[in-house]
Amino acid sequence: MTDAVLAPAPARGGLTRRALGRLKRDPVGLAALGLLAAIALVCLAGPWFSPHAYDRVYRSYVLVPPSLQPYPEPATLEGALRSALARGRVELTRLTIDGDRFRADIAGAEPIDPRVLRYVERADEFRDARLAETRDGGRSAVIEGHVNRVRFLMGTDANGRDLLARILAGGRVSLAVGLLATLTSLVIGVAWGAVAGFVGGRTDDVMMRIVDVLYALPFVFLVILLVVTFGRNFALLFLAIGAIEWLDMARIVRGETLRLKRREFVQAARALGVSERRILLRHILPNMVGTVVVFATLTAPKVILLESFLSFLGLGVQAPLTSWGALIAQGAGSLQGAPHLLLFPAAFFVATLSALNVLGDRLRDAFDPRER
Repeated sequence: MTDAVLAPAPARGGLTRRALGRLKRDPVGLAALGLLAAIALVCLAGPWFSPHAYDRVYRSYVLVPPSLQPYPEPATLEGALRSALARGRVELTRLTIDGDRFRADIAGAEPIDPRVLRYVERADEFRDARLAETRDGGRSAVIEGHVNRVRFLMGTDANGRDLLARILAGGRVSLAVGLLATLTSLVIGVAWGAVAGFVGGRTDDVMMRIVDVLYALPFVFLVILLVVTFGRNFALLFLAIGAIEWLDMARIVRGETLRLKRREFVQAARALGVSERRILLRHILPNMVGTVVVFATLTAPKVILLESFLSFLGLGVQAPLTSWGALIAQGAGSLQGAPHLLLFPAAFFVATLSALNVLGDRLRDAFDPRER
């Protein structure tokens, strides 16, 4: 009889295994999980392999559209070199392009200072420039170097920064905030709700009234107050979101704890002399794993959406660091002239939220004991 009564407690591992088995047989759930993993992997590893830093400014390529063809365009090379040399009071007389190499004849009224090469190097179109030959007592010379070929697969923004590199860097921030804030809500909410529901009585009343008071605080005003007081930074953003999102988790865990602590296996454990702490840790918490996991997967997209909303309002991360919300805010103001600034970050954002929501729904079905 005792074995039968205590059976639900050790079944926690069996429930998890059965739920994961259902998820493995669910093509939609696996597709959502694969898409989410792919986006996370690309955002995590992509900036290391990108030829552009997310904060690198290309003054020659402002708001260029997405293209598979490399820049610069051949027709712009002469004008770019002529403009660079003009800063050093040198005139371009002839330019020859041979593949990725260039050769330029230059002339000046005075002997040419070799430091004029610095102006050429600063131009985004050229690199490795060197003075190959001088003539006429130094008043004319030959410059050789390479054409700096670059690609912008998703175009550039209004400051000439590669949009793909900024999307990947912004994905790191958005996903990190979503993960850290979700873990915070998980740890605080589970601990708070489990203790309140299991202890009960006046302790439960006091703890849940604290939750009600925190619910009454206006979230946006709280964030604005924190930003005004401490300034904008990544840790503050994570702290503000994590400090609010655990409230829902606490209420759900409290309700599950109130339900489970009346079950027969908990009463049997008490009759056998098991301590209250052990009952909570070994019998009650493991039996709400499914509920907690499902709610955590549904909390993550909500947190990412909140971070994006704050960044959209200008309360998020500081430049040059960015996030998907900040990129969407910038793209919304350039929709007519440069729609790629909105479409590409929005595509990453929507794909991530959709994958998280679908995965949460499928996990909810997988952990439902009524599903066979």
